[in-house]
Amino acid sequence: MSAGRKNLYFFNCLLDGERFKGNKWAAFVLDLSFIGWSLLGIITFGLVNIFFAGPYQYLTQSQLYFRLKEQQKEESYGY
Repeated sequence: MSAGRKNLYFFNCLLDGERFKGNKWAAFVLDLSFIGWSLLGIITFGLVNIFFAGPYQYLTQSQLYFRLKEQQKEESYGY
């Protein structure tokens, strides 16, 4: 898995398969929730994306990844 590689993008991890099995729809809906920020970024010529929405989106996607990582760990240990 890609747990040790820090330079992978979110969608590469999404396509990795095992961890996101059954959670691809949740990741898709999460990305849809950022459409408003993307439109605001277009209006402001990308300034909102650079200073606020971009980092917020990356942090949100990384939290989804870590939550699924913990969920997979709990399932493997039988908690």
